[in-house]
This record gives sequence, structure tokens and C-alpha cells, in this order.
Amino acid sequence: MLMKRTLLKADIAKLEAFHITNQKRILGILWYEFVTNVEVATLSHLPSLNEAMSRRRLSDHVRRIDEAAFAHQAIHFSVSHNRA
Repeated sequence: MLMKRTLLKADIAKLEAFHITNQKRILGILWYEFVTNVEVATLSHLPSLNEAMSRRRLSDHVRRIDEAAFAHQAIHFSVSHNRA
């Protein structure tokens, strides 16, 4: 049985800190250089983990919607036209 665990705000904050720290390592930013998290996100072209998780939750929700439902069709229409 698959068990889901709700992430608390503190958990998300720790994951975000880990994400930013590793982005800084990859980008070669040293600990004593003053670079804000916003600048790191801009340099890496990656969304925040919270944003990525929100997108994932939305896509999981859409995947469960009946294909005949208007919401399902509208989202797939929007996605297919954004890629063109």
C-alpha cells in the first residue's frame, strides 16, 4: 500500500535550501560570494522545488480527470497550443 506524507512548510524550506545549495555547487558559486537565491534561480533556469511540486500535483490531478470532462480537454488544448 502506497502511503502519502504531507510535506510541512519546514520540510519544504529544508528541501528548497538543499536545492539552492546544490545549484550553487553546480554553478561554482563559493560560500563567501554574496549571491541571492533569486540570482541562483535565474542563472540555473530552474523553477523552485515548491513550484515544481505544485505543477506535479496539478498534472496528477488532471491525469485522474475523465478524458471527456471539459477541464481535461481545456488543459490539453492549452498545453498543445503552447508547444506550437
